[in-house]
Amino acid sequence: MRIVSVVLLNAILAALVQVGAPSEPALSDRVKYEEYAEHISQPEWFTRSGPWSGLMGLNDRIYPYRILVPAALATIPLEPSLRWKLYRWIAVSTAGSIVAITALSRGSSSIASAVLATVMAQGSFGFAFTAYDPYGPDPFVFVCLALMTWCWLRDRWLIALAIGVIGIFAKETVVLGGVAITLASMIRPRRPSWAMWLAQGPALAGLLLLYRWAYDEYVGWGHVAPWVQVWGDREGRWLSLWMSGNPLSTQFLLVFSVFATSWVFAIVSFRHALQDLRALAIGAAAPFLALVVIQNPERALGNLFFVVIPLALIALERMPQWIAFTSVALNAMLSVRVATMNAVLPGAKYTAALAIVVGAFVLWKYSSEITASNDNTSSLSRVTSR
Repeated sequence: MRIVSVVLLNAILAALVQVGAPSEPALSDRVKYEEYAEHISQPEWFTRSGPWSGLMGLNDRIYPYRILVPAALATIPLEPSLRWKLYRWIAVSTAGSIVAITALSRGSSSIASAVLATVMAQGSFGFAFTAYDPYGPDPFVFVCLALMTWCWLRDRWLIALAIGVIGIFAKETVVLGGVAITLASMIRPRRPSWAMWLAQGPALAGLLLLYRWAYDEYVGWGHVAPWVQVWGDREGRWLSLWMSGNPLSTQFLLVFSVFATSWVFAIVSFRHALQDLRALAIGAAAPFLALVVIQNPERALGNLFFVVIPLALIALERMPQWIAFTSVALNAMLSVRVATMNAVLPGAKYTAALAIVVGAFVLWKYSSEITASNDNTSSLSRVTSR
């Protein structure tokens, strides 16, 4: 019954965020994905025998590698915009449910932790941005990362590998999840199956390279210089473009709004987390921080939900419930406002100020709880030694 309630809550919140977003984004990659899906059943469009290939004519040649989502959606007999938005709603509802169910399976004392995890997930910048622009594979990537995290915490390496293999055909970001697991597996103490986890990143990266090589060689795609895909066009790196296009205050707001004060909760709670979660957080840091070079930083960092949320929960679970819910609600309002440009929600600056005030109280309360707990432990140790 608890799981059903969690799934329903995720579905409701995902729908509310989507309803509050603009009907269409100002900029989108929809045309690029749909142009590919439209021709996928036409072999002549992929020929290498002629002087020109339909694939070679696309403006941005990275999108046809991401075959899974647009090809699957093209088979659904619904209006294109509707099927994209339906897919987004189902995917982010599923990803948030997995995060919340993982919180329950980690021994949380009540469903309150699962509800907090749900609000943090559905109210994070990454999830909310897909409501603003649902025309892409990111919602499916969130499902893959959430499932791979569950597998890591439950030591299900084969299922994690299978999910990663499927995810490669949706978007390359899934490989970073495998790299995070590989790095985590090397941190001592190692689990008995650590060698299988160690192989995850190299296996997924190798498969991705093989897939792209086969695509280039046999489908008529033509080789694309790796540095073009990584660094962008001649105008400069994506990170440089983002920094030059946003004032410093806006840069800070965008990065802060990804998880708001939950960023700080996660950092402070890190040393009190269980070993497997700490290892995964360490493993995820390098690959996903590197992702900001080739993707807008707020969107790249939004992928870290699978470690930020469970770490932040450690602090929030020690709070009175009304404080914890107030904090995550303010964080969600800020993230959703920035991600979707929802004019109904309060201004980002006001919400950020309130979120910081409540977050400071949470940190003070958490520090007091930890200090008191350490004092009690020390007292008990002295009594025992006597």
